[in-house]
Amino acid sequence: MITAIEIENFKGISGRQRIEFAPLTLIFGANSSGKRTTVHALHYLLAILESGNSDIDEIPSTDNELRLGGG
Repeated sequence: MITAIEIENFKGISGRQRIEFAPLTLIFGANSSGKRTTVHALHYLLAILESGNSDIDEIPSTDNELRLGGG
């Protein structure tokens, strides 16, 4: 089980942010507070773990496709 993640230089998050998880974690907050970015970071982590490749430009997500840029 993932108990925490640290996100840095990902989408709108520039400085390092640590997010702790419990067996039940709710993510809520104001608009543009980073909720979707947190979920996208978890999708990105899953894609890296499944493929063994951190050079991923696009990954499937719940809101169609997450474009990460790249070549």
